[in-house]
Amino acid sequence: MARDRAFSKAEIRLFSIVNGTVGRGDYFKAYLLQGSFEQVDHNLFKKGNKELIQLQNANGIWTYENKMLPEDRGSFTQFVANRIDLKKDINTRFDPVLYTLAAILVWKFHRDYQGEKKRIYSKVKKKLKRINEKSEQKQGRKR
Repeated sequence: MARDRAFSKAEIRLFSIVNGTVGRGDYFKAYLLQGSFEQVDHNLFKKGNKELIQLQNANGIWTYENKMLPEDRGSFTQFVANRIDLKKDINTRFDPVLYTLAAILVWKFHRDYQGEKKRIYSKVKKKLKRINEKSEQKQGRKR
């Protein structure tokens, strides 16, 4: 898959936003756990006999390394790009087209994950408010 033109400014901006925003969040673990990876240790995830993913956080940016395939390493976006072609095993060659698609998928996952966190936070906040109101009512009755 060769690309016959350079990246547009919009694509470069998307990569910058995705890698800057998503790379700093704890989305990588959520993505792995949502997939078919099992957590072996704090930052170590396993999938079958082919993938043993070690996550590292350096200066607030999450990266990964596949201990079973050392050339498979990089950012969250690179992780998705390396696994986007379901017909093949892990692809470690940099392909701008796959990387662009991966950046879009990672950004969508980020938005969906943030939305889910907000919904859960909202539900918890409402429950806490009800509990506090009931507690205040009970306190009022005792006086």
